[in-house]
Amino acid sequence: MPVSLKGIGGGGGNFYKGREGSTDDDEANDPLMVTMRQAKGQQGDSSSSSSTTPSSSSSSSSSSGSLATSYAAATVTSLGDPASAAIVSCFAYTFCSITMVLANKALASQYRADVDFLVIAFQSVCAVALVFGCDALGVIQPGSTKFDRSVAIQWLPVNVFFVSMLSTGFLSLKHLNVPMVTIFKNLTNVGIMWGEWYFYGAHVSVGAILSCAIMILGAFLAAANDITFSGIGYFWMVSNCCCTAGYVLYMKHATKTVRLPKFGMVFYNNLLSLPILLAGAAVRGEFRTFLGTGELHTTSYLSLSLYAGLVGFFLNLATLWCVSNNSATTYAVVGALNKIPLAVLGWFLFKTPITHKALVFLSMSMCGGFLYTYTKMREVDRPPNLPR
Repeated sequence: MPVSLKGIGGGGGNFYKGREGSTDDDEANDPLMVTMRQAKGQQGDSSSSSSTTPSSSSSSSSSSGSLATSYAAATVTSLGDPASAAIVSCFAYTFCSITMVLANKALASQYRADVDFLVIAFQSVCAVALVFGCDALGVIQPGSTKFDRSVAIQWLPVNVFFVSMLSTGFLSLKHLNVPMVTIFKNLTNVGIMWGEWYFYGAHVSVGAILSCAIMILGAFLAAANDITFSGIGYFWMVSNCCCTAGYVLYMKHATKTVRLPKFGMVFYNNLLSLPILLAGAAVRGEFRTFLGTGELHTTSYLSLSLYAGLVGFFLNLATLWCVSNNSATTYAVVGALNKIPLAVLGWFLFKTPITHKALVFLSMSMCGGFLYTYTKMREVDRPPNLPR
C-alpha cells in the first residue's frame, strides 16, 4: 500500500523522541508508525503488563495506546512467548518493508509501459479496501473508515504531499537502481532535521550534523561513480526526498489540528489520493496505454501489482506489531539494518552493475545512516538537562 513508498529507507532515528513528524526509512515516513511510537512511549513500563492483559487495553482512554496494547496482547497470546513475538514481529516488519520496495522496483522498471499513476492508484484501492475489511472485522479502531467532508478538506494538504511523495518515489525507482535509491533516501533525514530546526526550533546535535554530512558526501560520491547514471532518475530522487520531508514536517502540524485514528490516516491518505492519481493517469493517457499493452494483462503483472498493494497494507500491521513488542532502540536498529539486505537483494535480483568506488561510497553513506541512528538513540537516553 502506498503509505510511503513503502519500504524505502530505514534510518528510524527520528522518532525516538515520539515526534509525530519524524521519519523512518521504508515505511518510516508514514504517520502511522510515528504515532504508534508515541503511543509506545506513553505506555512506558506498563506496556509489558498490558500486552498480556487484553482487557486493560480496552479500558484505556487513549485509542492509539489501546490499539497498540491489544495488538501486542493478541500477538503474544498467539505465539505464547513475548520473546518469540518480538523476534517474529521484527522479521515480519523486515520482510514486508524489503519486499515492498522490490515489488515496486519490478513494476516500475521491468515493464516498459508508462502507467505509473495507475499502478499507484491500484495500490491505493487495495489499501482502502483492506482498511474497510479490517474495520468490518473489528481488527482496527472503530470509526477508521468514517468519512467526514470537513476532515477531508483539512487533510487535503497532507494528501498533496502524500501523492507527491508516492509519485516521485515510484519514478525514482523506475530510473535508478535499488542500492542508490536506498542510500539516497537517507537524505530525507537531512531535510527533516533542517525543517524541525527551522520551523519548530528543535535542537540539532553535533553528532547528527556529522552523520548527515557523511550521508550526503557518501551519497553524492556514489552517484558520481554510478555507471548507470540517470539525470532524470536523480531529479526524481531528490524531489522525493524533498516531498517526503515536507510530508513528514507538515504531518507534525496537521496532527495537532486534525484528530484521526491511526488507520484513519491510512484511509484518508489513500482515498483522497485516488482522484488526483486517476486525473493524472487520464492526462497522461495511461488508461489507453494500459488497455493497449498486452504484457500488462498477464497473470504475472497482475499478481505482482496485487502483491504490492497487499504487502503495503500489511507493512502497517507489521510495523504496529513490531512497535508494540519491541523497544524504540530495537525498532530503530531493525529499520537501519533493513538497508543492507535491501541493497544486496536489489543489486542481485536486478543485476545492477556497481563499480568498486561506488560500492565504497554506498557503504560510507550507509555508515552515516547508522551513525545518525546511534546519535538519536543517545539523545533519547541522555537526560534532557545534560548538554548534547
